[in-house]
Amino acid sequence: MTDWNANICFVDSDQSVQKYDSVVVDFQQATVSVLDYLIEKGHRNIGILTGEEQFSDESANIIDTRWLAFRDYMKRKGLYEKKYCFSGKFSVKTGYELMTKAINELGEDLPTAFFAANDSLAIGCLRALQEQGIAVPERVNVIGLNDVSVSKYVFPPLSTVKVYTELMGETGVELLQERLLAGRSITKKVTLSTDLVIRDSSL
Repeated sequence: MTDWNANICFVDSDQSVQKYDSVVVDFQQATVSVLDYLIEKGHRNIGILTGEEQFSDESANIIDTRWLAFRDYMKRKGLYEKKYCFSGKFSVKTGYELMTKAINELGEDLPTAFFAANDSLAIGCLRALQEQGIAVPERVNVIGLNDVSVSKYVFPPLSTVKVYTELMGETGVELLQERLLAGRSITKKVTLSTDLVIRDSSL
């Protein structure tokens, strides 16, 4: 990449170890904010729907930082249960399939809350719960992540974590300007926080 331009900034990808500027989301903070909210509401059996990605050369899977944060925090709270954790692709279809699997495998032991690693998974999850006649949020709370535009229009409206994507882009441009105009040579990584948006799916 630097063969043609040394001034590169990665957005939503931490390349600071490679000496490239990066703008990333604090998924640790996002995950903990979701879990703290659910635990404060009295939930103890909390599940997660997470996704899997691969490096571009398909050499290995990329471990989802939201999953790691979930596992570590739940273990510290003494609430971690591997059987409540489901993984697939980051898609609506996968969210539907994973929740259907959870319902079939867990039966009455189905957690009272699920954190979905993105809104697509959460929307598929909602559909599966509705088809099985499982009330949201009365029986199961659902919280996603990203706050995509459709999240507030699904039924019930989806609680989610707002990621400030426009600010990420703006920050990336600012980092490039620092390189080009101010001559900064030291690599910089900017981590942006998130906000938990509560809607009807987790009241």
